[in-house]
Amino acid sequence: MGARGTETRQLTEGVYVRFTPDDLDTIKGEAQRRDVSVAQLLRETTLRDVRAEAS
Repeated sequence: MGARGTETRQLTEGVYVRFTPDDLDTIKGEAQRRDVSVAQLLRETTLRDVRAEAS
């Protein structure tokens, strides 16, 4: 995954997603393991999966 803080595009739109406490702990743990923010992890993994399905 890319380095933090190097994005040049404007990220101006947002969504709100709810998780169970256990699921959020899992997501936070994976983000920490990858040394990325939770937002970056969710953005990159979601876009990767959606783009793969669209191909």
